[in-house]
Amino acid sequence: MGIRNTLIGAGLLGILGAQEVQAAGVEDTGNPYAELSRPALTKSLQEKAVVLTDRNYKTEVLDYDGAVLVLFDSTCTKTQEADNINRNMDIVYLGLIDKFDDIRVNGLPLKFASFDGCGFYGRDFFKSLGVTTTETHMYLDGREIDKKTGGPLTEDDIGPVYRNMANLWIPLNLTEPNDGYTGRYNGTSQLVKVQKK
Repeated sequence: MGIRNTLIGAGLLGILGAQEVQAAGVEDTGNPYAELSRPALTKSLQEKAVVLTDRNYKTEVLDYDGAVLVLFDSTCTKTQEADNINRNMDIVYLGLIDKFDDIRVNGLPLKFASFDGCGFYGRDFFKSLGVTTTETHMYLDGREIDKKTGGPLTEDDIGPVYRNMANLWIPLNLTEPNDGYTGRYNGTSQLVKVQKK
């Protein structure tokens, strides 16, 4: 697909996003996690998502015949901005877990997993996965099909990021595939509409 079509797709998503997200505050997501502290968010993630390490990654993700979303973040960030992005992305991710709780792909539950990168960033295991920052990877049948980098910078950004992932990214790629188009981040923070080959 050419650059022109990609830009048109991005423009369409931008228009859709603007219509859906007028006044995109946290309260608009219906997300009950917005008021939690970072430690409370981490605890909720550990309770609701599969906790990954380098030891169980292959079994839980690569050997899984369904679909898996993996959130890579860190509890030992070095800057306030990184901590804000991780906190806000945790809020988005917990909302996604709740929304897709009963969804199945290939007859198996859509699996949500999290990997605390504290102590892993820059090491061989993360290098082999291509993980360098806060990222969300999407797997289907043990193969990575897309990844989103970064997360909401501010609380006002939580709503739009949540809606893009919940209403476009996950449905177009996993739960309600469209014969003509899919939505991909392609390793960026911007979702674009992509024509299938």
